Amino acid sequence: MNDQQQEKLQVDPYRILLIGWNSTHVRAYIQELIGAGHKVFWCGHQAHEIKGLVGWFDMEKLPAAASIHDGNSVGYRPFKVESLLDMLGGWKMAWDVILHFDDWNIPSDFHKLHIPYIYYCSELFFPVVPGIADYVLTPSYAAMELLMKKYKNKYKFAVLPWAIRYEMLGQSPHFEKERDIPCSFAGKVHAYKFYEQRQQMLPALADLIPGFEGHWYRPAEGLEAFDPGFKFKVERGKGQLDGLEYTNLLLNSKFGINFPTLLGPNFRDYEVPGCGAILLTLETQDHHLAGFEDGVNCYYFKTVEDVLEIVNERYDKDLAVRAWEWIQQENTYHDRYLVLQEMLDNIL
Repeated sequence: MNDQQQEKLQVDPYRILLIGWNSTHVRAYIQELIGAGHKVFWCGHQAHEIKGLVGWFDMEKLPAAASIHDGNSVGYRPFKVESLLDMLGGWKMAWDVILHFDDWNIPSDFHKLHIPYIYYCSELFFPVVPGIADYVLTPSYAAMELLMKKYKNKYKFAVLPWAIRYEMLGQSPHFEKERDIPCSFAGKVHAYKFYEQRQQMLPALADLIPGFEGHWYRPAEGLEAFDPGFKFKVERGKGQLDGLEYTNLLLNSKFGINFPTLLGPNFRDYEVPGCGAILLTLETQDHHLAGFEDGVNCYYFKTVEDVLEIVNERYDKDLAVRAWEWIQQENTYHDRYLVLQEMLDNIL
């Protein structure tokens, strides 16, 4: 951001109503927005206070008298933005923009607001874009094309890719030390068909690669996502790692494997090289557009045999260093935020 933009934000910050559940992705953008001088009110599932917010509340824990939902307690919960705005002081609050990161809350309003409404659609299992949105952001061009086809150019679209999470920034990659884990994976094994390779290949790799470290689980599918007693089905290892465990896993791995869909890179494509491991990933057009190059900052694979050959014969510390520097210097949430800021400046 140049000096003129910084000066503008200090003089005239935007008042932003941000909707989205408490995730690394959402928290990163909130911190960037606040750091730039904007006034952010955060509401959503598990929203909690971040220093500098002008306010927040959890949309799943409203008092009984406060009704903004249309009755459904699970799945995609329709809610009325008009009712939400009324709870927050009505139109006198003079919101400059509503920034909505997809979660389980979907606006049911029929008429567009007099406030620019930006919707970030990253949940692509069941992509639902609210009818009152003006702009839609996606993490890849393939996802954008999918939604443009579905919604017949109803919205204005832009791409805002994933990034490396904050806690992995500046982590020492320990390239001078031997990494004890030849290859690793931690995440989810969805039952959906477009994760078929993940379902089939991970068990085979765990059996065929000595020292392979895997932690995966089957996530909630549908209604049980809102069952307080629901427990993830652990399929290997600890099932789900916390942030520090996951970071340490990658810091001690030579290779980290990922299974993105045809919709392009996901967060793991950035986090593996961001911790100094070499990324093994599936090839998509969006990987090329994002700057992933086979043999330069990652390796592409198609089969179990490809993975075995790469892990056993092609570890390259220079490649690992190049990839780490590229992620740490060009693929941070601050880099992504600057794109979002330019978009806000053009809209508002």
